[in-house]
Amino acid sequence: MLHVVCNFALRTVFISMLGIEFLGINALFANILSVLSLAELGIGLSINFALYEPLAKRDESKIASLMELYRKSYFYIGIAVLTIGLLLLPFLPWLVKGDVKAVDLKIVYILFLLQSVSSYWFGTYISSILIADQKEFLYTIFRNAAYVCGVILRIGFLYLLRSMPARSFYVYSAIGIVVEIGFGLSMLFFVYRRYGFLRTTKAMPLAREEKKNIFKNVIGLSISKVSFITVSSVGSIIIAGVIGVVELGLYSNYQLILSGVNTLLTALFSSLTASIGNLCCTGDGAKKKSVFDEIELLYIWVYGWSAVMLWVLYNPFIGDIWLTKSCLLAPKDVFAIVVFFLCTNSYGGVMRYRDAAGLFWQIRYRCIASVIVNIGLSLLFVLVFRWGIAGTLYASTISICCVSCWYDSKIVFHNVFGTSCRAYLLKHIFSIAVIFLVGGISTLLIGLLPLPSNGWLRFLALAAIGMVVPNACFYLFWGRTTAFGNLKKRISLFLAAA
Repeated sequence: MLHVVCNFALRTVFISMLGIEFLGINALFANILSVLSLAELGIGLSINFALYEPLAKRDESKIASLMELYRKSYFYIGIAVLTIGLLLLPFLPWLVKGDVKAVDLKIVYILFLLQSVSSYWFGTYISSILIADQKEFLYTIFRNAAYVCGVILRIGFLYLLRSMPARSFYVYSAIGIVVEIGFGLSMLFFVYRRYGFLRTTKAMPLAREEKKNIFKNVIGLSISKVSFITVSSVGSIIIAGVIGVVELGLYSNYQLILSGVNTLLTALFSSLTASIGNLCCTGDGAKKKSVFDEIELLYIWVYGWSAVMLWVLYNPFIGDIWLTKSCLLAPKDVFAIVVFFLCTNSYGGVMRYRDAAGLFWQIRYRCIASVIVNIGLSLLFVLVFRWGIAGTLYASTISICCVSCWYDSKIVFHNVFGTSCRAYLLKHIFSIAVIFLVGGISTLLIGLLPLPSNGWLRFLALAAIGMVVPNACFYLFWGRTTAFGNLKKRISLFLAAA
């Protein structure tokens, strides 16, 4: 929640002081560096997994060896990111449509690149031991403190240098480097004090077989990561290169809201993976399937309702409450954003079971296929069909629905439940159709009801429709199912215990 509030505050000041063109440049380079972060290749998560057992046994020598492997890996990753990033410098004009004269793009790009490299070189790797040792709250405190300090510094300099937009943007970008270095060094100091043996225990080389197992997990995780980042970032790069950075700036405002919603909902569901992992190890098939049905209904209900709320409130919030109507995208683009959000998240039950069961290696070919389909369709829809922003989103949605959702469901049902996923997919398609129907009903009611013309009053009236109509309709469709009854009992027991 803190990040959501800070993001909105910073974005509001940024647009006020610098404008949409600068916002588009900022979004473009952020997405380019997201793609470059593929060099990390899942090493962090793989070593986190490897740390669980030695931490439980307090095997200090093994922990020190793994952390040394992590440190060396991240040092060379930083070199790789820096090298690849510098090699991309001559191609920057190809990534930005139009003549951007507000700033020197090469200087801004190098500042973004150094921020990314700083995260690898200045101690950030050390935080993995806190996460693996179930002390993630300590990491979160440090990360949030660094983030808030960065937001305060950026807002302060945006205001102080408001009469010099280019210089203000350079300083804004450079602050990211300072924050990353400060965060990394403070984490290094804290962890070395808490785990003193890391300074005194000599790190011995890991056995060849153990390294082999770690890097096999790295390959499986990295392919999954490539797929995810391609879907989330390449579309923005295509928008900047083909449509323009101003349009990317407008789109990034919608992304900011979407990111805030995803952050809140991810926090709601984040605790499920560990519980599912335990269930996969100890529960019988019927129990696992029953819990899956509950989680699936919860995802469909929560994300379906969120999608309808976004469709109803997106433009009224941006145009009347937060910014101005000049910052709005066309309804067709907003619809594409909402469809992408719904299709990406609605099969979360499958993804939770996939992650809990550790089925990363099994989906390696699916990840490659989804990348190829996503990039190919994005270029087709934008360059040939001229669908603009909506084209990149529909490309990502199709790759998710026709490749990711189908194949991940097949893998999970085969490996966890030992059955076919056909019935689940048909049920899921029906659920998505219900959500579209409910969205249509909500839109029809908005057109028929005499709503206030005042910005805030109209927004509140639309929010009331978005709150009541979807939940009432969903209850009519799913309120008498076994999964709903079980879920209701589980929530009641949780609230009673709390």
